Amino acid sequence: MGMIEEGLRLGEINGVNIPRRKRSSSVESKPDDDGASISMMEVATIMIAMANANGGYYKRKRKKSSTSKQRKKSSTPKQRKKSPTKKQRRKSRGKEMELGKSPPEMPAAMRDRIVGNGGIEIELVIQKKLEESDVNRNNGRLSLPAKKVRREFVREEEKKILDEEKGKNEKKKKGMEVGIVDDFLRESSMWLKKWKIGSGKDYCLMNNWNCFVEENGLRSGDFVQLWSFRINSSDRLCFAIVKLSHLL
Repeated sequence: MGMIEEGLRLGEINGVNIPRRKRSSSVESKPDDDGASISMMEVATIMIAMANANGGYYKRKRKKSSTSKQRKKSSTPKQRKKSPTKKQRRKSRGKEMELGKSPPEMPAAMRDRIVGNGGIEIELVIQKKLEESDVNRNNGRLSLPAKKVRREFVREEEKKILDEEKGKNEKKKKGMEVGIVDDFLRESSMWLKKWKIGSGKDYCLMNNWNCFVEENGLRSGDFVQLWSFRINSSDRLCFAIVKLSHLL
């Protein structure tokens, strides 16, 4: 006990201020005592205070760290945004193309070829997704639904020709021959007719359509553009067909 009391002097112990104990004037100090020793009761009180102080500090530190982790954990899912997959991007792009929003321009090489051959009045007629009925050999035609046609491309005298019946058979129309240009700038011809499909009448490209499908590798689900133009010298109606599926 004497050693403990001798080792504890007035001042600070681990940051805890130790007050000086007043000694009675009636008690004579010993020669080796400087009046700074404390009792065991005071030592116990100081040690308890130190333990409480240290315990409270670590407890607060752990609580703050736990709260920080919880905030970080709770905020992480809100900050993360999943990027669209390739399939979703293709689907979104395909939907935009089917609706015809911001349609691509005609390829420059094709336009130059048409203009070089005297082509004028180049206009986009329709942009559509090919259905199974468009590539089926038994049908042998490309339908141009009236609701999806962007502009009227036939003139009044041509409409009369398309409405004329071939003989007494109402299903057979005369139609008119038109010029065709494909992606490879190959030129051919087809017949444009007007058929009653459902409650309305749609334009159809036929005769040599099956060959065009094979030569250009068209499949159901492909997107195509149909551009109309006329030859300045003869005023002949022609079409350019562009495959767009490579853009998806």
